[in-house]
Amino acid sequence: MKRRQWLVFIAVVLGLAGCASIRDAVPTCDGQGIATTFLMTQSVPEAKYVPCIEAMPAGWTIDSMDVKSSGSRFSFSLDRGGVGALLVTFEPRCDVSKAESLPSDESGTRLWEEPYRLEARYTASRFYVFQGGCVTYKFDLPQEEYTDALSDIYIAFTFQDRAELQQAYRARFEAGT
Repeated sequence: MKRRQWLVFIAVVLGLAGCASIRDAVPTCDGQGIATTFLMTQSVPEAKYVPCIEAMPAGWTIDSMDVKSSGSRFSFSLDRGGVGALLVTFEPRCDVSKAESLPSDESGTRLWEEPYRLEARYTASRFYVFQGGCVTYKFDLPQEEYTDALSDIYIAFTFQDRAELQQAYRARFEAGT
């Protein structure tokens, strides 16, 4: 990275660590949260795609986030489903040995899903595998809410090509430099 990019990157990291609220750090595909999404590119540097949210669905909030050099984790709550209704992890690889392959709804990815349980709660794991990375969604939703909640997530969450994300980040944060 060029010196100016590092300075912007450090400012974003410090802002996330100290001044910004966690709601400001939602990994969006554009807008204010794009800095968080860009930071995630550093956590899985070989990944072709980066997970992001086009628009936070109604009733969902971010609980926690952890961006490290080995990957990123985000936990979300659903007002109708409690804390930890969804855990999203972004890592270089994942274990899909117990999962079933399905047709993917995201271009450039392969989709795997572990068998789900539907008792008092719907619990399942969904894996999107692509060049250099894997995104896992772990669901823990009340039985009566899981259909609507899954629909919200599948519409709101998507993937952005790393190169396109870098262009959008530069346009937003380096335009005036």
